[in-house]
Amino acid sequence: MSQQPHTSKLVWRQNEYGVPEPVPIDNDPIREANRNLFELELEFVQGLANPHFLYTLSTEGYMDNPAFINYLKYLLYWQEQEYARFIVFVFPTA
Repeated sequence: MSQQPHTSKLVWRQNEYGVPEPVPIDNDPIREANRNLFELELEFVQGLANPHFLYTLSTEGYMDNPAFINYLKYLLYWQEQEYARFIVFVFPTA
């Protein structure tokens, strides 16, 4: 059985001259930025399950900051099933 060469999927992006050109998904900077944001927000949401983290946020005054409260409201999309399935709560076993 012969192996097929790896062919990555392509997305089309405009280059600096406005000309559309194919970019492998693996090298797509927009996709990479979205993945980084997803991972950052996922880690933060998982951290909200930690009482020590919540205590720190409270004692540092974040819970009184309207911008922070708005950010927490923005993160409510993690309640949707398509996102909630990624949340894993890891607790210490001490």
